[in-house]
Amino acid sequence: MRKVIVTGASGGLGAAIKKLLKEKKYKVKSLSLRGKKPFAWVIGEGSLKCSVLILNHGVWDDPDIFWVNTQSSMAMADDAHRNWIKQKKKGHIIFILSNSAYFGFAGNEYYSATKAALLGYARCLRQTCKPHGIKISTISPGTIGKTKFWNKAKTDNRKKGCMKPEMVADLVYSIIKAGEQGACVTELIVLPEAK
Repeated sequence: MRKVIVTGASGGLGAAIKKLLKEKKYKVKSLSLRGKKPFAWVIGEGSLKCSVLILNHGVWDDPDIFWVNTQSSMAMADDAHRNWIKQKKKGHIIFILSNSAYFGFAGNEYYSATKAALLGYARCLRQTCKPHGIKISTISPGTIGKTKFWNKAKTDNRKKGCMKPEMVADLVYSIIKAGEQGACVTELIVLPEAK
């Protein structure tokens, strides 16, 4: 049974990913980054207890937005791939980004910058990890409707069209399955149909 760690799984997309993977018979450990205890668990032995690390956590408007959205994900990915290389294990890291990493939008400049930074990091990390059989994927969804994420947003993009978390979770599962079959989805952008 493959073991998966999902961050930011208390609601929305993360919860949908966790639910689907459990239905597909994966052993799933979910972590919230409220406080640093769960973060410390991953940095250390945690990454050795999984073969797939899904970095989904993020905030919209927070004084520590760069730590939460970018630096913590980079630190966990660094820890995971280094441990896997040391133990001669294969693994798969999936970054949940945002279409704003590519396009940027007025009203969410800092959020867009954090996701764009992770996209650049993932592209570099992919080159480091490929010779070791470690896969690095990014999925960058557009607006997802059923989530508390928009409660603090300055601009609510849901009026322009949005997707259900379950649909994006299906795509994340497809990325994992592709990895298990020897392929790697490197970057995927998925957008809602415009209204």
